[in-house]
Amino acid sequence: MHVVNEKQVQYASKIQQALHDGQLAIIIGAGVSLGATDPAPQRITSIGLVRNGLDYLPQKTFVTADDIHLKFYRRTVEKDTASIGEVSRAFKYLKDILEHENQFSAWLESVFGNLRDEVRHPEIFEALSRFHKRGAKLMTSNYDDLLESFCGLQRVRWSIANHVRDYERGTLDGVFHIHGSYHDPADVVFDSIDYFEAETSENVKNLLSTYLEYNTILFVGCGSEREGPNFNTLLSWASNKMANIPNHHYVLLRHGDTVQYNSLTTLGYGHSYSDLVPFLNTLPGEQGSGPSPLNQPTIDQGRYKAVEVVIADDGTFVGGDEKTAGDLVVDLLERPIEQRYVRVRSSITPQEERDYQLRAPDSYMRLREDLRLYTVALQFLLREGIHYYRAFQVTDLDKAVIELRFLALPGLGEYERWYVWPVEAPNRVLNVRFPATTGDFVRSGYYGKTTPRVRGMPQGRPIWLT
Repeated sequence: MHVVNEKQVQYASKIQQALHDGQLAIIIGAGVSLGATDPAPQRITSIGLVRNGLDYLPQKTFVTADDIHLKFYRRTVEKDTASIGEVSRAFKYLKDILEHENQFSAWLESVFGNLRDEVRHPEIFEALSRFHKRGAKLMTSNYDDLLESFCGLQRVRWSIANHVRDYERGTLDGVFHIHGSYHDPADVVFDSIDYFEAETSENVKNLLSTYLEYNTILFVGCGSEREGPNFNTLLSWASNKMANIPNHHYVLLRHGDTVQYNSLTTLGYGHSYSDLVPFLNTLPGEQGSGPSPLNQPTIDQGRYKAVEVVIADDGTFVGGDEKTAGDLVVDLLERPIEQRYVRVRSSITPQEERDYQLRAPDSYMRLREDLRLYTVALQFLLREGIHYYRAFQVTDLDKAVIELRFLALPGLGEYERWYVWPVEAPNRVLNVRFPATTGDFVRSGYYGKTTPRVRGMPQGRPIWLT
């Protein structure tokens, strides 16, 4: 029974690697603002925004309530089946009138000017800020300034060619507004279908094409029509541009979202917006600053405590495989999905960790990465990120937790027991364990288990008995 989607784990690992290598760009859609203000004001959904604008026109007496064009576009956006093209044409009608009345800026201000005061869940911006501090580029198709406000960044305008080039080179930091910001009404793009064909956006297209070819892009905040036709058009454009580019860009979706784009890989993060932040928090890993994941105590993920499991040096669970896996599954399944956090750490002591890091830095980093990967795998498994082809029992999950360990921590358990002794104390035998691959590499073959024990250790020749 395949209970783990190995590809999901691999994709998460690739995103983490791109972040570590400074090659990750995150493009944020309206779903982030909707989640941050949940329950979100209707005016910032794609349909709600155009409805708000159409209501604004007669309120300000720019058109009469019985204007034939106004009534037509109102009927259009009230349909559940309104297409992206229909919504875009309604936006264009709205913008043309507001610009004619020199009121486009005033309307944008009325929609987005006080949106920061309606943010009830700033955690999403804290998560994205952590990505940025680790080197990720932040880009958005949103018109609001929530990212800049909560992340302490400036906005970067798509209409200023020098700024676009400096942003691409990394000499200008900030939030890149692909479709403009309400602070810059002339930059605001409603009809994104034409936008990607417009000559004026050549610098933006070059920027995005470069990122698509050489970077990893993570799309966050898409998946439904209420999250914006602009974002979906952007995704479609990116997907088409990637026809001959390796599949290494990702779209985060809720379980049940049906958005599909060729060449873009979808990653499920949970059933609701509330699952997005916990999922994002699993992606940056622990590199950079703060205590090492190898020896952290039980941690607090926001308001909730994580369930911790400890891996011994031979790859088994401290406390026993079946018992530890069973306790882990029971503890987590008793919690709501959004409270299911897992922390995996090694049993080595802080001093042993420091010695290990100095003695074998490459192996140390591999161990950290393996533990992080296993944590990600458990998050997928126990936060319902895995799809099953038949009903499972709790005991199946116990087994899956154990099997995942061997998938995510290859080689643990493949150890040899070595006996070594120093020259000055031939009777002081030390019992140590090495990975089998290490033993194969350093084994001299001069001594074997049928060889009589020799006093002392020959120069450069480790004694081994198995």
